Amino acid sequence: MKTRSLLLALVVSFLTAFSFAQETAVLSEELAAQVRAAAQSGDTRAIAQAVADHPGLATQIASVATAAAPQSAATIAATVSAIVPAQAAQVAAAVTTVAPAQAAVIAAAVVTVVPTQAAAVAASVSVAAPSQSGAVTAAVSASVPASSEQIVSAVATATNTSVESVQAQSTANASVGAAAAQSAATVAANVVTVVSTVTPTPTVSNDAPANNTPDNTPKTDVDTTTRSGSGE
Repeated sequence: MKTRSLLLALVVSFLTAFSFAQETAVLSEELAAQVRAAAQSGDTRAIAQAVADHPGLATQIASVATAAAPQSAATIAATVSAIVPAQAAQVAAAVTTVAPAQAAVIAAAVVTVVPTQAAAVAASVSVAAPSQSGAVTAAVSASVPASSEQIVSAVATATNTSVESVQAQSTANASVGAAAAQSAATVAANVVTVVSTVTPTPTVSNDAPANNTPDNTPKTDVDTTTRSGSGE
């Protein structure tokens, strides 16, 4: 019971954060245009770089990119999540909202890149696409089998369904989940390669070390002796 309560708190926090981010953060027209162009041309690296430069807009960037290229939904979700892993559940839900029919592959791709967020991702995507809940649970469980129990519990809590019912739906969608997980593995492999080329946004520290480079500039001695008289 305690574990279920903790999972409920976790899921609620992720969904609340997702909702808050959707309502408050707004992309500039310029950035949105850049993201759309990158998505339509298949420039995943440009999308990843945009997220690295604007991590607070990750879910919005993911949504705009997916709307521009829905056929790349799983790749976009995994790419953005790889840059901001702590936001994986929100990103996956945002992308799923735009492309709900691809929910299972989206969730599987994200958790393959960020396996520590498996339960939260499964829960958030199941809420975003309720009709795909069974396939999502099966796909995420197939991608991160070690967390299958937590995944089922999280989905049950998020969808207000019994654990037994979620498990039964997952079992019924086992073949769909396995196929989604297999596709997701390919997507994730490509994403990891792309993300490794992204330039992190530099952070300027207020505690920058002092400049200890020796000063080798030649010194000129100055005669400071006071001279008097005008005959010299």
